[in-house]
Formats: sequence, C-alpha cells, structure tokens
Amino acid sequence: MIGTVLMAALSLTQADSASLDNALDASLGVAGLNRSTARFDLGLMDVYREGSFASPFSEAAIRDPWRVPFLADIVRNEITLNAGQPWKTLSSVARLTGNAPRRDLIGNPAQPAIDAAQSPSSLGVALQKMARRGLIPGTPPPLDGVPVDVQRAAALVIEAALEVEPMRAAALFGLDPDAAYRRETNPGATDDPLSYRTAMAFMERVQMSYLFAMGQDTVAGAMAASDLVANVPADRAYEWRMSTAWGEIVLSGGKDDNHTNPRTFLIIDTGGNDTYLNLPANSAADQPFSIVIDAHGSDAYVSDAGLTGKPVREATTRASGRGRVGPGCAVLGVVVLVDRRGNDLYRSARSSFGSATFGTSYLYDADGDDIYDVYADSLGYGKFGLGVVEDVAGNDRYFGFTQMQGCGLVGGVGLLIDRAGNDRYEAETKVIDFPSPQTTAQ
Repeated sequence: MIGTVLMAALSLTQADSASLDNALDASLGVAGLNRSTARFDLGLMDVYREGSFASPFSEAAIRDPWRVPFLADIVRNEITLNAGQPWKTLSSVARLTGNAPRRDLIGNPAQPAIDAAQSPSSLGVALQKMARRGLIPGTPPPLDGVPVDVQRAAALVIEAALEVEPMRAAALFGLDPDAAYRRETNPGATDDPLSYRTAMAFMERVQMSYLFAMGQDTVAGAMAASDLVANVPADRAYEWRMSTAWGEIVLSGGKDDNHTNPRTFLIIDTGGNDTYLNLPANSAADQPFSIVIDAHGSDAYVSDAGLTGKPVREATTRASGRGRVGPGCAVLGVVVLVDRRGNDLYRSARSSFGSATFGTSYLYDADGDDIYDVYADSLGYGKFGLGVVEDVAGNDRYFGFTQMQGCGLVGGVGLLIDRAGNDRYEAETKVIDFPSPQTTAQ
C-alpha cells in the first residue's frame, strides 16, 4: 500500500510561512523557476498516485503545493495558542486526518469528570462505578493515608475513562481487536497477501473519530488530575494499590519507586526519583487505558532496565525492540504520560513516547532538562493515530535513529513540540542500522 503520509514536526520558534516561501523560491531558482512560473501537472500526478486513506490536508497540499508552508503555519499557530491545553492540540492535529472529534468546542471535554472529583470521597464513588461494570474484583483496600488531592486526581481519571470507554467499543464494532493488536505489535505480520488484505480491511472499517475523541477526553482528564496533585509534598509517604480489569492502579509518594507491572491502568506518583519500565503502555488488546502522572523527582522511563546507564546506540539488542510496545506507546487505546518536574530520562529501543497506532499517545513534560533517546517509531509517531510529545521548558536533548521526532504515517500525525529552552535534536549517523535514511542525514 502506498498511503498518504502526514508528517508534522513543527518547531514553534522556526521561520514563518513567508520565509519558507522564500526558501521554496530559492530552491526553484536553481532550475530557473519560482512559485509563480513552476506548475504541477495534476493529471500526471494522478497517474502515479495509488492507495487509500488520503487526508484533507494531503489533498489540499497536492492541489497547490506552494501553499504547504501556509497550511503548516495554520497548524503551528493553533498549537502555539493551545499551550497548556493538550486536548485542543489533539483536536487541531486530528483535523489533518479528517477525523477531528472537536469535543473541546463547548469547553473542557473532561469537565463532567472534573465536577465528579470535587468531593473528598470521590475516589470511593468512582471505584463503585468500576465495580458495577465488573471491572473490579473484590473490595478496594482502605484509602487511609492517601492524600485527598491524590484521591480526587485518581477519581478524575477513572471518571473520564468510564465516560469514554464505550467510544472504543463503537470504534471497533464488528472487528477483532485481539488479532489487530497482534498484527500491529508483530513486525512482518502482514508480509503475506492474505494478512495484508486482512490488515487493510481493518483500516477501512475502524472508526478513528471515536478513538480520537476517546483520546482527547482522557488527555484532558489526566491534565486536570496532574494539576490536583502538583502541590502534594514530595516527601509525603503513602502507597495504595489495587487490581482492575484495565490494569493495576497505583497511588504512591515519598520514596523512589520501580514501577514494573506491564498491565497498569493508572499510576499517580508524587515523590521520589522513580523508574518506569515500559510504562505507561497498552500492553494488551483488552487494556484500553494506561496513564502515568508523576509530580516530583528526576525519573527514568525506559524499555529495559539496562538503558538507565547507556544510550540506545550502545544497546546490542536494540533492533529486536522495534515494533514492540514500549513506554508511552498506544495501540488500540490511549496512553498518557504527564511529568511535572525533574530532569528526566526517556530512553527506549521500542516504540515509545508519543507513539500511537490506532489510538492516541500524549507525553507532556512540564519542566526540567530532559534526555529523549529512542530507536524508531517514537517521539511523536502516528499510524492511524495521534502521537504527541510536548516539552514545555528546559534545555533538552533529542536522539534517535529513524521515524522519530515527528513522523506521521498513513492516517496519522506525529508531533514533537518543544516550547522553550536551548535544545539539541540529533539523528544517529555513526551507528548505521538503517542505511538509506541515516546516510542521507549525513
């Protein structure tokens, strides 16, 4: 399949559309042309176009390629105005695919969940709702010692998830999510013609607008929850856990934690320098949500414990991780990572950090000098998905091999947003695992 590719790697400080227009004229000038004299033969282009899933953005770009800087500038300006409101950013970029939910038109889409989390007893109420849906086995442990604001934050996330989970059922109605999950997390699974046709049939029938609406509301809820726990003292010690059908819920603070349970629905951690192994992530087809909210500490989010001390380029097994679900990877669901403070490490040889396939993944880092070190399909990657990394402040470093730092494939958008700081963006050119794109980068 040759599908329409959407790529959105937008720097909020780069040149505006006028300067990009000038760059186009300078490039065309090599051939004695400019934007006024050069013409695209759309009829000839149609001869070479093939495949499905063309988007409104790509169709507009094909009709008038010289307007691409202007079209990109519209998106960039919207994202600039959306600072602090990731759910609005998701609406802006979803529009590029033709599946924009626009649930933010009447306000914050998570407002019902925010309202439900006002009471100090709201977590108990939310857990009762989960129990009535058959999502909780047994009686929840006592909440003694868990700060009230942490309880309210957890309730808010749960309420938002309960509200939108039916959207996933609507998006996948009549389809086989288990088979799709296996296919998307197993590289080479569509190499034979029948498997390829099966994959195409799924792409044609899945209703992405429902999945994107589910993601928009969940991200809005997670952001509101992170505001609630922002002022919980980092040294306030507590721990509360319970299992649910969506995965474990962990509320913790006051110490350095190692979070390693692959089937995790929600972690709220308010203190310590923590390590997250392949979290948050949709670890199975029946796990629609995975959310991590970390309020304090310099934390490590890694795909392998050994990567805390060495870069991906030195990992001898890095190639075997491609296509596997890593930290910050959404497949057929929603993954949200909100880290409010600290100099954090984001390092993975798997699909990670704002990596979305048939879903939404949003990484929001509010502060700190952070390191982002990945292999492939990461740092803002979307295939029938919205994959976004947003770093608000700090002097950050971004490293990777291929399809990262803003890469959108068919039906998807990948976005890397860095709003401030003296940052470095590097594509690996010394260790060559992908000769064509890597050697071109030199």
